[in-house]
Amino acid sequence: MKDHRLRYVQNTSMDLVPVNAYTEIIERYFLNDVKLAPSDPRYAKYVRQVSTDATGHFAFHHVPPGEYYLATSVDWKDSDTDVDSDGVVSTIWTQYVQPICAQVTVRNGQTQRVTDWTSGKPSMIR
Repeated sequence: MKDHRLRYVQNTSMDLVPVNAYTEIIERYFLNDVKLAPSDPRYAKYVRQVSTDATGHFAFHHVPPGEYYLATSVDWKDSDTDVDSDGVVSTIWTQYVQPICAQVTVRNGQTQRVTDWTSGKPSMIR
């Protein structure tokens, strides 16, 4: 659903993964929402995780310089109410999950703010 409304990623796990040939493949699957086998121990060794606060803010500390993927999923519900010809009101709730990813360059001693997120197909990864 692309309604362009702002959604906060509250109390959600954020993954920081260094860019390399192996993790690039995994991130492409992530953005296409392809279900992979249970956690691959080769991938797990690359992942650092933190949780966002109630306002969606988060921070990773002591990150070595390099290129990284920052990834999470945004979950939300939306409803649609309908009244049929007999006056019966029904509400339908739909749950949405949208994977999002950013590619970030970290330099020595730098604080990097992420404001440009990509969702959808891997060709949109920058």
